[in-house]
Amino acid sequence: AKEAGVTFLNEVGLDPGIDHLLALECIHNIQNHGGRIDSFVSYCGGLPAPEFSDNALRYKFSWNPRGVLLNTISAAKYLSKGQVGFPNRDSTMYASLYGIEEAHTMFRGTLRYKDPNPHPSLHPDGPNITWRQFACELLGLMDSTIFYENLRTRLAERIGTSGAQSLESLGLLEDSAIVKCNTPLDTISHYLSNRLQLENDETDFVVLRHELEVTWSDGKKERREVTMAVRGDPLSHTAMARTVGLPTAIAAKMVLDGEIQERGVVLPFSPVVYKSLLSRLRADGITARETTRPLN
Repeated sequence: AKEAGVTFLNEVGLDPGIDHLLALECIHNIQNHGGRIDSFVSYCGGLPAPEFSDNALRYKFSWNPRGVLLNTISAAKYLSKGQVGFPNRDSTMYASLYGIEEAHTMFRGTLRYKDPNPHPSLHPDGPNITWRQFACELLGLMDSTIFYENLRTRLAERIGTSGAQSLESLGLLEDSAIVKCNTPLDTISHYLSNRLQLENDETDFVVLRHELEVTWSDGKKERREVTMAVRGDPLSHTAMARTVGLPTAIAAKMVLDGEIQERGVVLPFSPVVYKSLLSRLRADGITARETTRPLN
């Protein structure tokens, strides 16, 4: 890309994207005043607005259903109090990219996925199968005509009562035919994309939060929090569409207008880039609130 004189500006959506911009603004402000970042923890979620979280998962899709489900099964790596852990995604590399190598805790959500394997019962050209039959197959039950109550009991033994009730409420134990999409992930994505979609009069809600622990040169410690909350508009755009689409569009225009001269694969980490992006996002009404409190 560099040799071809091409710019690929990546990670300029919501997460990754706005999370980087707000993190770097806060981190650089602290460092410029002599502070040291001891811990950086970041969370971001796209959810239905609270009044519309009315199903067993308290969730409805505002972005790619397959991506949402991949997010729940992806491998992971993060740094906590000097120890490397592995619950969800790789956060460790961002310590150096953010310029906070001294931090003993580094946790953020950046996606990297591995595709699951096809399941023979879900081949599109295979025999028809119902959700109830597929549940029996996954549980190793030879008789798919098992009484419904017995199936629910066996399922509860495997995943707990709450989990079994959630699957039941989502219709995943019914005798309705499955639209087979090869893999369990793609099949359930297709099903839930229809079952858990936002209705026309419903709105979504995006929340992003950074939590930093800071030590100053005089030994004092503080906790700094950056919070962004954006609610969708049922007459216009979802919060997810705004917080992903706007920064992407702004970044694309910056490249086209020659404001970003760097060539190759580029991240929005330089002050010139992230400050300009944040300024334009704020002009469009996407803002965050920063608070500070002492830890001593």
